[in-house]
Amino acid sequence: MKKELKKSKPEYLYGLNPVLASLTANRRQFLKLYLNINEKGNSPKSHPKIEKIYRMATSFGVKPKFMGRNQLSDFTKSRPHQNVVLKVSKLEQINIQRFSDIQVFNSLGKTKAKVGRGKLILFIDGVTDPQNFGSILRSAMFLGVDAIIVNKKDACGLTPTVSKVSSGALEFLPIYSVKFVKDFLADLKKNQDFLIVSTNIDEDGKEILNTEEENNLEEPEEVDSSQ
Repeated sequence: MKKELKKSKPEYLYGLNPVLASLTANRRQFLKLYLNINEKGNSPKSHPKIEKIYRMATSFGVKPKFMGRNQLSDFTKSRPHQNVVLKVSKLEQINIQRFSDIQVFNSLGKTKAKVGRGKLILFIDGVTDPQNFGSILRSAMFLGVDAIIVNKKDACGLTPTVSKVSSGALEFLPIYSVKFVKDFLADLKKNQDFLIVSTNIDEDGKEILNTEEENNLEEPEEVDSSQ
């Protein structure tokens, strides 16, 4: 079934891994493939990944356009593109209100089922830099995270830069956003299938690991040592 065209302005993915990941996940609409053929007249078969990108794009009915390296750089604002740029529809965060709204994807980026026992969910709050966000996504996918949740008020956009830094992990991971974080976390605590673990930084800059059980412990009574 043909994906519905997004009303938002299209964008340009660049780099071998992000473009290949996007075509594999098939969560976007693919509009145009731009390739660089160097002065020696090499074909797409000169690089295994470019050959695969070329083959997959044409299978989606996308006709490649060949142009110079500098022309490709115009699409990416001179960021390194590895001779391939893919014009695509944007990926958007999925707005949710409750934990039960989350669905996990399979290895090809397709919706599989509602999240349940044995799944790993990562909540990211306050990370707005695309380099940092992309790095987190790359590590998250490597470590087996099933879904990402962000605070809608201060979340990083799902940009081509994020996809590039994440080595294409953005194309596979479902990214959910919540507007009322406190209410969402309260709803999450009701789910007995999950243990909530968080990190924090103390006054000395040392990382602290907290679990839900530790946060719920009652404060010990003070003892009057003067008696």
